[in-house]
Amino acid sequence: MKKAPLLVSGLLASSLFWGVFISGSFGAGSWVDLVYDQEVPSQTKENFQQAFDAVKTLLAKYKIVFSDPITIVVTGNDAESYIRALIVYAHVSRAVAEDKVRLVALGQSVTGVPVIVIRWTPTRQSTGHGTSYPVNNPEEGFLVLPHEVFHQVENQGSPIRAVNWLKEGPAELFKFMALETAGIRRVTDSVQQYEQVIRRAAEIPDPGQLASYDYKTWQSLARQKYPVYYMAALMTYRLVGDNGFEKVILFYRLLHNGSDPDKAFITAFGMQMSDFLSDMDDYFNKLTKKQKMREK
Repeated sequence: MKKAPLLVSGLLASSLFWGVFISGSFGAGSWVDLVYDQEVPSQTKENFQQAFDAVKTLLAKYKIVFSDPITIVVTGNDAESYIRALIVYAHVSRAVAEDKVRLVALGQSVTGVPVIVIRWTPTRQSTGHGTSYPVNNPEEGFLVLPHEVFHQVENQGSPIRAVNWLKEGPAELFKFMALETAGIRRVTDSVQQYEQVIRRAAEIPDPGQLASYDYKTWQSLARQKYPVYYMAALMTYRLVGDNGFEKVILFYRLLHNGSDPDKAFITAFGMQMSDFLSDMDDYFNKLTKKQKMREK
């Protein structure tokens, strides 16, 4: 299995015009090419720049080096802009691109190529009278970008085999860390927000259901509106805490070096997966039971 060097250099911005993609470069050391649709406003670009700066800081902190530069395309809000970006950058057919638009709401890391496509969605404030108006959202650059960048960390060089929650959970925790790095919100505050979602959930799946290698299982749970991303983020946080994200990096390096996933988990995190899932079952039960007791 090909080893995937896991990092950072410069930052590159360019513009995506209707049917024309214009790109520049900071040179061979650049780790990303950022491309915008012309519809994306300057304030949103500033918000995305803040997210990039936070991500760049984290990548440097954990000594993550990308073997291939990433192209990140921020499309317009309309479906056609998203479809066009997938055709041009992910090299898929229009039929495939249209199918992806139906399945993916905000953005995706394209499998097999170092490309992330993000669909810009303006933040709107309700007037309470059936109308709304656009507002600036400093967090809009963080909604998708850090999460999808970490998927590139996971997959650079070659596809790897990891259970679903260990693919999605670290990406969500990386987003939490980016928000904290930018001074927007502490990781612990993000964790508490996600715990509240679990407390309010009518029903949640068993953590073992999130430990499947079949991504269709994950997608099925997500389509049923189960809070699987929230659960995976909390599971990852419970696994590594505030200062243990380097264990996640080690886990993925072991996988890229050809280690068996179960052995890599024990080496990186110091416990059996089955024991951890049992602990998480107790943790989620306490969250949901506490909420049910309040409702009585």
